[in-house]
Parts: sequence; structure tokens; C-alpha cells
Amino acid sequence: MTVYQKKNGKWYCYGMVNTERYHKLCDGAKTEDEAKTIEDGLRFQIRQEQLGLVKKEEKVTVYPVKFMIKKYLEYSKAVKVTHKKDVTHTNFFLSFFGANKDILEILPIDIERMKLELKSHKNKKGEYLSNATVNRYLSSLKKAYNVMIKNKYINYNPCNEVQKLTEDSKRDVVVPKDIQKAFLRALPSKLHRVLVLIAIHTGLRKNNIFLLTKKQVFLNEKCIKIQKTGNKGRKYLIIPLNRLMMKVIKPYYNNASDYLFLNPETGKPFTTILRAIKTAGKKVGIEDLHFHDLRRTFGTMLSQKNVNLRVIQELLGHSDVSTTQRYLSVAASDKECAVESLI
Repeated sequence: MTVYQKKNGKWYCYGMVNTERYHKLCDGAKTEDEAKTIEDGLRFQIRQEQLGLVKKEEKVTVYPVKFMIKKYLEYSKAVKVTHKKDVTHTNFFLSFFGANKDILEILPIDIERMKLELKSHKNKKGEYLSNATVNRYLSSLKKAYNVMIKNKYINYNPCNEVQKLTEDSKRDVVVPKDIQKAFLRALPSKLHRVLVLIAIHTGLRKNNIFLLTKKQVFLNEKCIKIQKTGNKGRKYLIIPLNRLMMKVIKPYYNNASDYLFLNPETGKPFTTILRAIKTAGKKVGIEDLHFHDLRRTFGTMLSQKNVNLRVIQELLGHSDVSTTQRYLSVAASDKECAVESLI
């Protein structure tokens, strides 16, 4: 049996009497002692009901996991770029908790068990899921509960009582300026080089580049405009195009009816060029290069040019400048120069 206070000042209690769980608001409680008194009364009432001494109260409306998942995926499909990942996450929730489980019977300890279960799973590469991946599942579950709260179905989120796992050291892979030409030459086609150049010179995310349309490119204004609905960070982005980008993009803009860059093998936008990126990276001495590292390369090069951090934040579309600070990479040579300057 446990009582706790939420940030809104209200007290709640949860626990189990025999095999029956409860999780309720301690209505009217102003202090911990008052909440415990109310909980004692609730537990006494449950025992009386179990013994048949009093008539069992009608149960409050139950919202099963499958109902919460349905509402969350409706929200996700409407507003989130990462909807496909949410589908993967919620399929796991349905399997782990059970489709008909009352969401208010899921306690923080159950979510801790979920984290442990996920840590025992392996990805497509045969590697155990990282702490960062497990945290993404936890974030999805927390958001699903918040969608229920926002729509007045419930007023409690058990995920608020669960801490995220400590994530591994931040990724700091970039393509240094002095090997970018060699890296570009190592790519298999001109179109691959164009996609990579745009990433390095605009900092746009992979899907924003692959799904770039003619309506998003404004040559007269020398910029690309991404609406909030098309941006993972939910921010309206205006990305200036430098002289090189104007030269690179203009021919594709002139020939496009909708999407600028189509995969010649499918006639549709690219979904990935990871193999080409990794192969070219290895040829110039960079192991395990990802497309997203090109976005980090963009931010890091701006930082090395002493561009104001807030400007970099705006260009990358980060909501919090601390995200930008963690995101940028510092070259080993820069660190060496820094300490040498002390002599």
C-alpha cells in the first residue's frame, strides 16, 4: 500500500488487497496522513466487499490497453513524423501488458518490468536493445497515457514515476571538411552525391531531403521551407540555400513535377541510402557512418566557423539549445589546440 502526491497537489493511493488491485484519488486529502487514512478506509471497504458483507460498488469505467493504443495511434498518425515507430512500440505494449488490461491497473513496477523485458530483446543486427531504444519505448508509453489524460479519460500517468535508463555516450561521428571530397567521390552515383551534399549544407533530416518537393523550394528567396507537419521537431523551418546548394538543386527543381529526387530503380523517393553511405565512409576511414551524421557534420562545421549557437539551433530546428550543445561534435585536433593555447 502506497500513497503519493502529484505536482497538482492531489494525493493518490495504490496497492492490492488479496488479488484485487486498486489505484485511486484520495479525494479531499491535504496531507500524507489524511491520504493514508482514506486509503485505510478504501482497503477496509474492499475487504468487506470480498467477504460479501457489503455490496460491491459498481466499477469505474475501464479503459483497456487496446483502447489507449487506438487513441494514441490516431493522434500519432495525425501529427507525428515517427508514426511507424509508434506502431512498433504499441504492438509491443499490446503483447506485454495484454490488450484488455485496464490501463489504471498498470503500476510503475509493471513498467519497470517492461524495461527489463525490452533489454532482453535483440534488434535486426542481433544486438541487445540499447538504453536509448528502451527509452524511446518508455517515451511512447508516457505519451499514450498523456493523450488519454488530455482527452479527460484518466487523470494519472504511471510513467511519471519511472525513470529513463542512462543512455550511452552521445554519438559524435562527422565527416571532416578535409575528407569530404574523397567521401563524395566514393559514393556510387551523382544523385547520391547530391543527397549527401544537401545534408551537409542544409542540416535537413533524411526524410526531409528524400521527400523534398517543388513546393518546398523557393529559388527566388534562396531557401527551403518545411511546414511544422513535415518536421520531426514540429517547428516551421526556413533553411537558406548557399551558392553551392542553388547550383545543385536548380536542375532537379526545373525537371520536377513534385518530388525533386526519385530513385531511378523505383521511380519513387528514396527510403534509404545507408549502404552507399557506410561503404563510402569506410573508404575514407569512417566506420559505421549514418545519414544522420551528415546533419551533425553541418552543425559542427557551423560551430567551427564560430556561428552563434542560437543560430545553429534554429537551423537544426531544435526546441532546446541544450540539445544543440549535446549534438555538436568537437574534433580531437580542436581539443589539442585548446590545451596547447595554455602554454
